[in-house]
Amino acid sequence: MQVNKYINLILIIVLSTLLIACNKPHNYKACFTTTHDTFSIGEKVIFTNCSNFDGGFTNCLWDFGEGPPSKANSIGNAAASYTFTYSGNKTVVLLIGEKENESEAIQVLYVR
Repeated sequence: MQVNKYINLILIIVLSTLLIACNKPHNYKACFTTTHDTFSIGEKVIFTNCSNFDGGFTNCLWDFGEGPPSKANSIGNAAASYTFTYSGNKTVVLLIGEKENESEAIQVLYVR
């Protein structure tokens, strides 16, 4: 009987440890780069996604700064692209992660 108590205690400890490890928050870090900071209207811009998802969700939401039609989704570190249609400063935002633990990267580009 004493052996069963120890086995049950060990099982409880192991299962508790696994549950805690599975529920740990992820440390997302959004990151993207472009080849330069100034582009021309009509030029296709490639955004290289260098984000760290820390083993969590890999959904990405992009906002290229030209209103609702300039939003896009991607998965993981897939690159995104956008062709700007208006001149001026564009605030490009990449949002990754979960609602409670998200990360955002912002870069201002100039389109002439």
